[in-house]
Order: sequence, then structure tokens, then C-alpha cells
Amino acid sequence: MAKEVHIAAKSNTYEKLSSWHSNIQIHPTIDRAYKDGSVVFQDGKVVYADAIVHCTGYNYRFPFLETNGYVTIEDNRVGPLYKHVFPPALAPGLSFIGLLSMALQFFMFELQSKWVASVLSGRVKLPSKDKMMEDVIAFDTKILNLWIFPRDLRIF
Repeated sequence: MAKEVHIAAKSNTYEKLSSWHSNIQIHPTIDRAYKDGSVVFQDGKVVYADAIVHCTGYNYRFPFLETNGYVTIEDNRVGPLYKHVFPPALAPGLSFIGLLSMALQFFMFELQSKWVASVLSGRVKLPSKDKMMEDVIAFDTKILNLWIFPRDLRIF
């Protein structure tokens, strides 16, 4: 449990976190960091950090993958994906593991891997392509109703 968490970000994606958790503060990007642990943000505010976790994110590109438009990347969001793994039009032959960025990542990657293996082995059946697409649309609609922007859907 951290006494304080300071998040430096280029966008306001994380603004809601500070209203949900009293120990989280949102800042503009870091200007400088010093050996004594002091961190200076672009707005001049200074905090002292025990640790800095530098998360640069990923820019998704799959130049080797031809999906005939069934899978797209818009604002760095890969989709449409049923449960963030299977593109409905190409499932179960194509799956993506590890595209979630705000989760217990390695635990989630393991769960996704086991699910894909279960589907490929025939032990687990996916819903129909139409049902998967309905689920994708319902999820996107739910997230948009929470005022989370499409470019940020990849974080769930």
C-alpha cells in the first residue's frame, strides 16, 4: 500500500483515478528527476519519490498480419476483439494475448493463454461470431457511457 502515488501523463486519461483514490495525484509529464529522489514536473511541482516506474506503453503494429480489414488498429487500440483476445470474424484461428495494459499483466496473460489453448483443443467453445460481435459492441458502449474515450479502451 503506497502512502502516495504520483502519475505523470501526457493525457488526462488518469484524471478519474484521483477522484477514486485519495492517495493518487495526477501531474503533467516529468521535467527532471534527481539522485536525491526529487522529481520536478512540467508545471514546476516537486515531489520526492522512493521509486519511479517508467511506463512507455506500446504502439501496436502487425505489418506481417493480413486480416482483410477484420482487425484494425485505431488510436493504438486493436479490435474488434471478443474479451480482448479473439477477433470475431477470424476466431478461433487468430487470437491476441497480452494487449491489456491495466491489469495484473502476467497473471492475465497466463489466463488468456489457457483460455486460447482450451478453445483450440475443443474443450471450450466460443459463441457464434454474431454473439461475439454483440459482446464487443456492448462492452464498447458501456465504456463510452463511463466517459472513457475510444483510444483508452485498450486499457481494459
